[in-house]
Parts: sequence; C-alpha cells; structure tokens
Amino acid sequence: MRKIFILSGLAIIMFPILGVLASQDMARADNDKAHSMCAALKVSMLECPSRVWPGFFWKDLRVLLVSNKNKTAFLWNEADEGACVSLAYDSVPKGLRKNGWNTGEYQGKQAVSLADQGYGSEALILLVHEGFHILGQKGWKRQDDSVRGTLYPEDWRPRYLRRQIMTSLERAFVKNDQKALGEAAYWQKKYALEYPQDLLQNKYTDLIEGSAEYVGLRGATVGIKGCQASEAKICDYLRKRVGELWQKKWNNYKYKATIREGESYAIGAIAGCLLDAQGAMNWKEKVIEGYAPMGLLAESVAPIETADNKTILKQTKSYYERKNSEMKKLLDNYQRESLSREYFSLALPLDWLAGGTFEKEGMFNVREADKTLQYIIGMSADFVSPDGASRIKIKKEFVRFGDSLYPFGGGGFVIVPLKNATLKQNLDGSFSISATRVKAWTFSADISEDTNGKRWVWVKKGVLE
Repeated sequence: MRKIFILSGLAIIMFPILGVLASQDMARADNDKAHSMCAALKVSMLECPSRVWPGFFWKDLRVLLVSNKNKTAFLWNEADEGACVSLAYDSVPKGLRKNGWNTGEYQGKQAVSLADQGYGSEALILLVHEGFHILGQKGWKRQDDSVRGTLYPEDWRPRYLRRQIMTSLERAFVKNDQKALGEAAYWQKKYALEYPQDLLQNKYTDLIEGSAEYVGLRGATVGIKGCQASEAKICDYLRKRVGELWQKKWNNYKYKATIREGESYAIGAIAGCLLDAQGAMNWKEKVIEGYAPMGLLAESVAPIETADNKTILKQTKSYYERKNSEMKKLLDNYQRESLSREYFSLALPLDWLAGGTFEKEGMFNVREADKTLQYIIGMSADFVSPDGASRIKIKKEFVRFGDSLYPFGGGGFVIVPLKNATLKQNLDGSFSISATRVKAWTFSADISEDTNGKRWVWVKKGVLE
C-alpha cells in the first residue's frame, strides 16, 4: 500500500510539471515558427516587394501573430524595421485576438492580426493575401454587375466551363503542359461567348480574390526563397505549392464558401503564375486597371479546341442539382416562417455587427424579377449597440440581408424570423429574446405590422434609451 501511495503522490506532483514542460515546448515551437514567418515577411514585404507586386509595401503596417490556445503572441515590423518580438498574450487587444483575420490599430499604427491559424507556410500565404486586400487593392473600383456567393437557382453549365478552365490551368502550370494552356484559352473564350452575364458577375471576384491569392502565393515564395532567387526557381517552387493546393483545396467542389469563389481563387492565382512563367510584360499594371488575370492570359494564347470531359460534366451537373435542392429546402422554410403570424421578423442593424462567421456554404443570392435577395447560411455573430449596453447573439442562424426598410438610417439589416413566444418585454420597457439560436438582452426596439399583419421588431440603431 505504501508503494502505491508514494507512486500516486509522485504522479500528482509530476502531472503539473509535465504540463508546464509541454506548455514551454509549445511556446518555443511557436517562437521558432513565428520568427521564420516574420523573416519571410521582411524579405518579401520590405526588402524586395517589387518582386511580388508593384507598389505593395508594408513599411507602416504592424502584424500580430496570435495563438489563443498556446497563449503566445508576436509582433512583426516594430519600429518599421521588420523585427519580430514576442509579446505578452494579454497585451494584444481582444479585437486582434479573434480567430482568423482581423484589422485594427496597435500602438497608434495600422495593424492586422492572424489568430489561431498556425505559423506555417499556409498562414503566411493567408496573411499576405489579406494584407493585399488592405494595402495593394486600396482604391480599386468595385464593378456593379459583380456577385459574391452562389446564385439560386445556380446554372451548372457555366460552372462546368469554369471547372474546365481550372483543370486546364493546373495541368498547364504544375505539369508544364503547353497544350493544356491552349485548352484553358479555349474554355475561357467559350465561357465568355456563351455566358457573358456570368462572366460579368464573376469578373470582380476574379480580379480581387484571384490577384490576392496570386500575391499570397508569390509573396510567401519570395519570402522563403529570397530576393536573389531567379524567376526559374520561384516558378519551380510555385509549381510545387500550386500542386499541393490543387490536391488539398482547389480540386474540390466544397473548397470555398461557394464554388464561384473557389473558382476565382484558383483561376486568378494560376493564371498569374502562368503570366509570370511566360514573361508577360506589365500584366500586373493591367490588373490594377481592372483586367482579370485569366482574361489577360487567354488573350496571349492561341486557343486549342478540345472535347468535353464527361466525368467533370457529370460531377458538376450532379453537384449543382443537389445544391439547388438543398437551397430550396432552406429557402422554403425561411419564407414559411417569414409569412407566418406565429413568427415575428427581427431586424438587426448591420452597423451593430461586432464580428461574425458563416458556415461552409456561406452566402447565396436569390434572383427575382427586379432584384436579388442575399441570404447567409449558418451565420454566427454578435451585435452590440454603440454604447455597449445592448447585445444580441445569433448562432448558426439562417438570415437574410435587407436594406433600410424602416427609417432608422443607412446600413441595412440582418433579418431573422423567430417565434412570437421568444420575445419578452422587460419592466423597464426594453426587450429580450431567448430562442434556440438567438439570445438578446435589454435592447430598445420599435414594433410595427406589415400589410399582412406580420409583426416586425426593429432594433434601434441609436443607444439604448
């Protein structure tokens, strides 16, 4: 018995020690990886940014790398010198510790942060990609015909042509297949001729996300390989990385929130790599002027006509028929609740939005006779009043974006149908909500009825009265 007692006591002492040692090991590993990431950023974003993109320079930007799990944090570019320093985790503002990509200020300077994304090469690509949206694309004009997200009902035929473009580009760059390059040009011209409206709808996303994905890949590669690396070495490394991304992400119908956006990332990035490999002159300046990388590539290559790929055709058709069916069920349920008098419509002001995420399917757009309505699948978000007194939390909710239908000012609303019984009025006149996926405390609202007798609860945009 005594031996058992001693061993048990030893275990009680040892487990905390082992926990501390494991924590120290994780902190050291984070430190090594973060410094490698910072070193790559210093090369590509400060020492030779012109090798990545014209005018893309991070001199005045602060970058914070955060792990909420390991409670580690690092600051890159302190005092504009590209240095990497370890920070006390609690010294990082909460807004810059939220999972994913964040923007804000740190020490009076413009700052971005990447939290809980690791400190490896994929995190580096993501960091440069998102940084390009902020610094590199500043001032780029949005195009009115553009659409983000899936259209409902979605026509599978233009999606099939885009899938053919993607697979041809992958073969052309990763496998250095010159015939596939001509085939990519053929599919692009066929797509532009047969579906000009779809091309216009995707052009802005191709431009913005395609170029950003290219810059993320290129920036990470230059950072790793160094300013003196030849273009041949840069291209060889990019072929490897693009091949990995193709297998892991791009050759997958569910890669992005919508396949349309997945198309834009892959097509723009690989087209940019191919333009570099061809030695194309001034193509990046043309992208800044509003030309998508794939359009520029197709213009420089003689198209090679090729037959349909029946396997890809069948897969694409099947995927979109299934997705349209799934969207119909969600939409029918939302519309049923929106019309029922057993439900009220909660209108949450978008300028209260304090942060949120979407589920994998993301957003989709429903085409009607004279307008397009936008819905979000599985939205999780916090809505907080300007004075901080009111908070409304939604979790994995199906919502619709609406314009300012009620005169509380600009900015629009997120509209959620909820059962009448979930809304309570408090003794002080404020309201609260307790539903499965929506919780709200002490908010002020105006209540009205529409012509069908349906009740609307408009959360006020001002401070709590």
